[in-house]
Amino acid sequence: MMGREAPLQSKLFYTNFNLERRIRANHPLGPIAQRIDFEFAYQEVADTYGENGNISVPPPMVLKLMLLLVLHNVRSERELMVTLPERLDWLWFLGLDLVSPICRQHTTSHDTGILARIPHVSARWASLRRQREYGVSQHPVV
Repeated sequence: MMGREAPLQSKLFYTNFNLERRIRANHPLGPIAQRIDFEFAYQEVADTYGENGNISVPPPMVLKLMLLLVLHNVRSERELMVTLPERLDWLWFLGLDLVSPICRQHTTSHDTGILARIPHVSARWASLRRQREYGVSQHPVV
């Protein structure tokens, strides 16, 4: 007997959904998430933030977004922010889940500029961008 697809009815609650179980054990972002503690970004840029105003995107998340931009050969921050909600692996890498609010693109652009002031982040970011532009990056596009 031939099976038929039932019309999709959106669920209101996902009670047994675990993002960790949806990501394969050998995912390329796994070793990065395990080996790099992105928390250093807080102290590196602490002097560039004021006491008043809107709350920014956390600096570790901005670094991870920049890394996704380079590793996955995303053309722009705008494209990254549009694609982000569709990629479970990216959400997992960023520490978000299906219902987490996604930051706006213009907010991340501002925060990326602040993080670019960290000397070793700025130099490495520029190097990866140049390698990618000229097609000589040794980093595989995942």
